[in-house]
Amino acid sequence: MNPHLGSKVHQRAHAKAISDAQRYLFSRDGENIVYVGTTNQLKPLIDLVVITNFRLMGVLLSHPHESPKIQAWWPQVRSFSFGERWNTLNRLTVVTQDGRQLHFGTIPEQDVPHVHAHAERFMSAEAPGATHLLPTPPPVSPVPAPLPVMAPKPAVTTQPEPVAETPDPPVAATPMEDRRFLAEIDAAQRVSRKWPFALLVTEGAAIAMRGNGWPVAVAGLLLALAIASVERSRRRPRVEYADSEPHVVVFARLEAAFQQACSTDMLWQIPGEAKIGETERRANGGAGFSVRRENASASFGGVPGIVIDLDVPRLESPAWTLYFCPDRILSRSRGGVWAERRYRELRVAHGTVRMIEDMTPPQDARIVGRTWEHVTVRGGPDRRFKSNRELPIVEYGELVITAGGARTAWMTSRPETVETLALALAAAGAR
Repeated sequence: MNPHLGSKVHQRAHAKAISDAQRYLFSRDGENIVYVGTTNQLKPLIDLVVITNFRLMGVLLSHPHESPKIQAWWPQVRSFSFGERWNTLNRLTVVTQDGRQLHFGTIPEQDVPHVHAHAERFMSAEAPGATHLLPTPPPVSPVPAPLPVMAPKPAVTTQPEPVAETPDPPVAATPMEDRRFLAEIDAAQRVSRKWPFALLVTEGAAIAMRGNGWPVAVAGLLLALAIASVERSRRRPRVEYADSEPHVVVFARLEAAFQQACSTDMLWQIPGEAKIGETERRANGGAGFSVRRENASASFGGVPGIVIDLDVPRLESPAWTLYFCPDRILSRSRGGVWAERRYRELRVAHGTVRMIEDMTPPQDARIVGRTWEHVTVRGGPDRRFKSNRELPIVEYGELVITAGGARTAWMTSRPETVETLALALAAAGAR
């Protein structure tokens, strides 16, 4: 057994980890270690990634004698990926067959091709020892088909039976899945308005009657207001979800997730981010990226232009407003451009990001460290600056929603909130 060692693994550390973990590393006959590499996963805490021909494990080097902190058997793995964003670069994430996400931390850049190759090989059906790990279900004995039952013959009658009149079938309403809200709103807005003509005719008659036409003018004004009210209600399509049980179940989970989002102290929308140079980095507490944030809010309410029978969750910011209906999402950009997407068209990603706050952090935020406004190359305070404030390092949650060519990023002061939102959107059909 000569496993491949990662770029930052020492032979002594590798030998100690394997010798102390003999009890669970070789729990099955024929299991062989093919790769040992470093990682930096914090929750659960692991610092070694071990790949065998049966499974993928995360091991804590300081306590290698304990069972694996995290593991995934290859037949149970549906997919794996490496992060590409600046805050998740080379982070190994494994998705199991039941939809769970297992994080194995950041893999060194030099080791990513080796991990990728081993994972691809053992996930294939031809991998040795990778197809017999899951228990085989017992054979099901065939159930004999029931014997046919002879129905009694109907009595023969000489009286002709009356033929019931078949009523005309009712006109079927358009299924909710086939409706296009924005198209219905646009069609309703194109209907010509009749109240201006009614007002013009009655006011013209009142003028023609000279001094005796004021009752006609008042009646014409009231008639025009009544017609305008009826037309306004008809110009808004009516949407009812109360009779659709699948939509009600999905919406209940969305509603619970957004109630948690409404209780967070701070919510932001991220229009963009920029990389900071080495010189500016020392003057910004050692941060590698500058993030531009706009205050946002989560709330419940109606959708403009639609009469809907429930309060829809929404995320609002100066740049975007997202309306989360039970079966679709409506978005409005800063320029007033609307878009309509089904949940299956969405791609949702979430995670945590650490930021250096130059202002007072929210009360429900998690402070994970401290730094200085001006730092040296080694990360300590720069003594050349007299006013060198100590700044908190805060961990926030980030939710990225992508639909077509539009991408919106949202940040909350509580990291667990974005995970709840992401799971609720995934239950609605988002990927």
